Amino acid sequence: EKTPDSKVYNTCVVMNSQGEIQIRYRKQLVNSLSESAGTEPGFFETQFGCVGLLLGTEAENEAMWAPILAQRPCLVLNPARAPVQLDAALAKAHPELQVAAWHDGFRRIERLVDKYTRNYVCPFARIDAPLRSGGAGLTVVVEQHRSVIAPCWGPTFLVVETSSPTEFVSKRLPGWHKLTIEERIEAASKDRNQTVHEELVRGPRYRLWTFRQPAAAMAWVFQRKDAHWSSDPDSKSRSGIERCFMLPLMSQDGRQLYVVATQAGGLTLWDLRQKKDTFTCDMGSANFMNLHQFHFVIGSVVTAIGPWHTRSQFIVAACDPNGLSFRVFDEGNLLRVTAIHHSKIPWDQWPSVDAKSGQPRQPKMVPMHVMRTPEDAMADVMSRGPRNSLNVNFVHPLDLYTAIVVVEAVGSDRVPAAFLIDLDGGTAEYID
Repeated sequence: EKTPDSKVYNTCVVMNSQGEIQIRYRKQLVNSLSESAGTEPGFFETQFGCVGLLLGTEAENEAMWAPILAQRPCLVLNPARAPVQLDAALAKAHPELQVAAWHDGFRRIERLVDKYTRNYVCPFARIDAPLRSGGAGLTVVVEQHRSVIAPCWGPTFLVVETSSPTEFVSKRLPGWHKLTIEERIEAASKDRNQTVHEELVRGPRYRLWTFRQPAAAMAWVFQRKDAHWSSDPDSKSRSGIERCFMLPLMSQDGRQLYVVATQAGGLTLWDLRQKKDTFTCDMGSANFMNLHQFHFVIGSVVTAIGPWHTRSQFIVAACDPNGLSFRVFDEGNLLRVTAIHHSKIPWDQWPSVDAKSGQPRQPKMVPMHVMRTPEDAMADVMSRGPRNSLNVNFVHPLDLYTAIVVVEAVGSDRVPAAFLIDLDGGTAEYID
């Protein structure tokens, strides 16, 4: 910002919900002789409470926090363009080094926020410029009970619902407690300032690294083993918000992975350390089905995933107009596909209850599958599943060829029941 008297300020402009300028905060700590320093602390009122502003490295200076925390803010914002700590060419050749730098920066910010907010705890959000735009790409939200990090190479959009300072106690994980004298002595060996705080509490916190949205990843085109997989992001089957299922895995070479499956059949393996997908496919695409010689029935909906027999294997359960289907994967390789038709379900053993009294009664026979056109089946899926369909709510391995599943008959009076599924014979046995 250049003023009429030729002074230059590093200024943050805040707009309110009506599009009007609410505050112009001028950075008070400057490192350039060509810039002038501001004199007023940065905070402004919102419908949720006071919000504080710290620009760049001001968040690392304890004196800059004092006038803001005196206002008891509901949030402290820290727009930044932190300097890149790694050579660009080196980071491009070895992205794991950039990820390690993000880890280090993340932990450093957590320590700073913990140190400066001991007398008054409030959420802190650093909004950093993307790596390719001159920043460090280290956008984080730090709260007493959790931290969220959204490292970004390029521009990105992130939504995080922060907590009110009055909600922290209720959102803590079990295990929070007031530090004992011995724990305070140990903590003071790392930070002398902790000796003056007699009411320090500590406990477990959880950290969340943001994932790329699976639906967005499926809009790309991937090449693997000469097979070309892609999905149409404009397809009607992708409209609306899809439910996702997640499961932690360990790759055969010891890397930590997460498998993410969408209702419509999208599958993504996410490398936690590298923060990128290592495998993505659409099980409903024609190329994938032709490659593996199986049919993902029109109207199929993924309803559960579970672990399988090795740390890199998992099983995907889906329902369709004909019954249930199960697919076993070893990382990105499909090992087995089993379909169980409605006629193979032991309906005569599956109990039902009276919805009002809760007392057992004879099962009310309902048509579990009806001859329908593909358009009707897809319309049912988009209206939250086929009427009177089967949903697998839980799946777990028993041995190499059998699994225990919990199945719900949607639209009927039958209670959720456990079945023993034979993946070799394609049969289901009711478990009392």
